Amino acid sequence: MAKDLNDFEPVNEIKRELEKLRQKDKHNIDFLLFKKNHEYAAEQLDDKINNFYSASNLSTIKQITLPEPIRKEIVYYNYVSEKFDEVDFAKNLDLIKNKLKEFDSPFATYIDTMSWKIDNGYFELKGRDWYTDFFKTWTFMLTKRILDFRLKTVEDLRYNYLVEIYSLIKNYGKYAKIYKTMYDVFGKIAEVDDELKNQNIESISRFAEFLYKDPSILRIAELLGRLNGEDDLMEVNITEQIVTYPTQEKLPINPEELVGVTISKDIERLMPMELANLFDDDLEIVFYKKYVESQLQSFLFESKETVIEHDVEEVEYEAPIPLEQGKFIICIDTSSSMEGAGEYIAKALSIAVAKVALKESRDLVFFNFANNDVDEFVINGLHVNIKKMLEFLAKSFYGRTNAKPAFEKVIDKMNSEDFKRADLLMISDFMMDSLPDDTRVKIANLKDNYNRFHSLVIGTMPNLETQDVFDNVMYYDPNDPYATQQVVKSLNDTLRDLRELKEEELAYRDEQIKDLNTVRDKKRFREKHLDSPKAKKLEKAKQKARELEQKRQKILSGQM
Repeated sequence: MAKDLNDFEPVNEIKRELEKLRQKDKHNIDFLLFKKNHEYAAEQLDDKINNFYSASNLSTIKQITLPEPIRKEIVYYNYVSEKFDEVDFAKNLDLIKNKLKEFDSPFATYIDTMSWKIDNGYFELKGRDWYTDFFKTWTFMLTKRILDFRLKTVEDLRYNYLVEIYSLIKNYGKYAKIYKTMYDVFGKIAEVDDELKNQNIESISRFAEFLYKDPSILRIAELLGRLNGEDDLMEVNITEQIVTYPTQEKLPINPEELVGVTISKDIERLMPMELANLFDDDLEIVFYKKYVESQLQSFLFESKETVIEHDVEEVEYEAPIPLEQGKFIICIDTSSSMEGAGEYIAKALSIAVAKVALKESRDLVFFNFANNDVDEFVINGLHVNIKKMLEFLAKSFYGRTNAKPAFEKVIDKMNSEDFKRADLLMISDFMMDSLPDDTRVKIANLKDNYNRFHSLVIGTMPNLETQDVFDNVMYYDPNDPYATQQVVKSLNDTLRDLRELKEEELAYRDEQIKDLNTVRDKKRFREKHLDSPKAKKLEKAKQKARELEQKRQKILSGQM
């Protein structure tokens, strides 16, 4: 039966060889030393090794076309196996050998050896076993030829991949701080080789250095992400509350208190009038009749204990509706006055804010602005290309500070449905002209719709008239070593004010619940218990006892 190419593919053998090479690379001394010295990059190095030896790479190896001599040998193998029986094969042995030599087949050497054995009497072509063994050997050697070619391909690919990894390790030391910072900020999604291949690596290294030296910048970003306001609309919330109240329960034993009269056959508690019948000859028979029927009047004694009962009640209260988090917009001033430390701190903080936004799956928009130029970069909260984001942040205009075009872009964004309740953080030295009145009106309208505006002033000489449009203003002096701590303190003060508002809301809710409890307590010990199932059952029993007593009195009156 003819065989196709897949029948000769040594898939399992290739897999075994790939696994051996993978283990060899994972235990490579240079790789192990690199992972020991750079633990934050170890996982990605392992991923690169595993990816090279993955199933997808095996599929790629199989798709590489075999050389023409091997393909011709496969075709000739099928031709011989279908056309020649053992007799024809024996007659055409030299022809087959010469044909295989044309294909550079190692099996031609095997036929040479076989011919020599036949010529010297060491081997005879008798029966069919030799024919079967012949094709088994040919199949084995053809498969091995394909395996050798595939493994040679693997070695070539592996060589290129090892050169890439060794190059990465060699260059890594120069930018180790950058990558560690990117990994601390963005985690595994920040690829080490992406950073090393970035053409703006020197610019990136400068603002990454700010993050590396001053972790407080990350704290600023986290606090900005927590500045959630509250809606002026109120919603009715329902909460469950466990309430307790005392109630009296009868004890079945040790009665102590006389509470009334009942009918029974209890001799110890008989009323004197019933005992009098026992000593009257005419009424003695009546006594025994009532005794047998348990109709003797007797005193009723009971004992009670106070039991605390629990119940779960639903309580309604009003509370402000919390604001939903919108998208984040960051405007970065890249004018000439920001060049240097101001620009680097602005972009370092932008990276930190990006981390917080991505952690919360919030979409993010960057604007670089100066002169009349505004450059935009959009980041999806679920999928981010760190390399492209860093390339964008490395760009600068270095012109005059002009925030009006940037504000117009922001206002257009915030007026769209997608940017409802978005946050703006503008980072600038604010050495600019005051904003026009029409821009201020638009910003005020957006703030009424719960868009929030924050500013971080770089330096100490801003135009103060530009700051009244912001909900929250922070100051960062590049010459102050404690600048980031002061920004953190400012944000903490803002958060404390928000917490105080929250505490007022909770106090208002507790006051509502307290008023409900007061009303309930007034009713609890009287009306509520008289209407309870237990109270109704007890009253019904007492009524039945009174009716029985009235019937008994009528019977006695009729007998007398």
